[in-house]
Amino acid sequence: MINRKSLLATTLLGSVALSGPLAAETIRIGIGHQSMVTNTVSGGIVLEKLALIDKYLPTTGKYEDADYQIVFRDYDSGPPITNQMLAGKLEFGVMGDYPLIVNGAKFQETGKQQTRFIAVTGYNLKGTGNGIVVPKDSPVQSLADLAGKSLSTPVGSAAWGMTLKVLRDAGLADQVTLVNQSPPVGAANIAAGKIDAHADFCPWSEIMEFRGTARKIYDGSEAGIPTFHGTVVREAFAKQYPEVVEAVLKATLEAQKWIQDDPMRAATQVAEWTGVEKEVLYLYFSEGGISTMEASIKPQWIEAMKYDHALLQKEKDVPDLDFATWIDDSYLKKAYATWAWTTPPWSPAWSARRRAPKAASPPRSGSPSGASSPTTALPRCSPPSGRPGRPARRSTPPTLRQPQRPEAVRQGRLPGQGPQRRSGGLHEEERLGATHRPARRQRAAERPAGRDVGLTTPARAPGGRERTLQPRITR
Repeated sequence: MINRKSLLATTLLGSVALSGPLAAETIRIGIGHQSMVTNTVSGGIVLEKLALIDKYLPTTGKYEDADYQIVFRDYDSGPPITNQMLAGKLEFGVMGDYPLIVNGAKFQETGKQQTRFIAVTGYNLKGTGNGIVVPKDSPVQSLADLAGKSLSTPVGSAAWGMTLKVLRDAGLADQVTLVNQSPPVGAANIAAGKIDAHADFCPWSEIMEFRGTARKIYDGSEAGIPTFHGTVVREAFAKQYPEVVEAVLKATLEAQKWIQDDPMRAATQVAEWTGVEKEVLYLYFSEGGISTMEASIKPQWIEAMKYDHALLQKEKDVPDLDFATWIDDSYLKKAYATWAWTTPPWSPAWSARRRAPKAASPPRSGSPSGASSPTTALPRCSPPSGRPGRPARRSTPPTLRQPQRPEAVRQGRLPGQGPQRRSGGLHEEERLGATHRPARRQRAAERPAGRDVGLTTPARAPGGRERTLQPRITR
């Protein structure tokens, strides 16, 4: 007779054993980004192509048996990303300042779900990046010339918000017809002369100018408001998987450093991935370029967003937004604290290193001091020398350096003339030392009077060997 209790226990144990592998959790990380936007590449396309998120994902504790599914979705502008996040199809969104505001306001309006603004992917303090262009042969030369004309822009984007502000400030809000067009459509219509003007975000104005199809009549810096792009995350996901959010932010920090370390490499790679010309990308990525890749949420960004939100509420009836709740940089601070390559810009250590003098260069190999000693690397965002707040100048590559000029020319004199005294400098004989003076005077005394001795010049003999031209004496 079979023991029914033993059979039931065996069945339960078997079901538990079989359910073990099936119970492994799959964590989906959906990221909506804009690969064609220079300020968002560190939060999207670079993460995807270099697989940076994988190296930071947690694998211990509650994540020991977790499987990760990372999904990247590429969009032309920010509003579609917000729609996908509202539908629960994306966990992260990377977009511009105005779309970020609308994202936070729409989520808070639901009363059931919210997002958190957690990091900046790129910015321009003056607002350059947004711009208004016209066809290259258009007679329009200024905003005032747009009265009675049509202007296309991606509605809901950062460029759309800038356009609302500048048209209102210029008293043209009721005289210019706005048309909703995505960046590629607007660029194509500008090239074909089918639209009077087009307003867009970075780097579309520069793309159209570089391709010779458009001419910029208004730059975003004239609006006097900073422009930036950043990352938002669904609050429910962030609370459930805070370590995953930190992993995404660490990957973003590495992507920003990857761009800063070698802007030419970054421009070349991103050009291959997106189709944007590398010349345009280098204009943004280079040291002192249009975009600054730095993740901290600065007070200037908060003030700018509050101003932008007030404008949107007045012009487009955007819902209220509680900025104190929506902005949350706690995940970024944790990411900085455990990220080995940098120091958080809000810490006292960052300010101290910013003021630190440039570290001495290690001695060259074979020098009397022996083997070279390591030097302390300064943070990328701080100038190692020079005036405070100014980046150090990069030395010119050897292939681009100017050839050395003759000593006489460098001293500001013609061949055959004596050494000249420079203002604040030393006489050449003073630099050489007194021991050289008798020999120089002796050579001068032996020079024939009334004769000009030319310089000896190295040249190439017909056989390819170097020969020396003898001094040419003229009477």
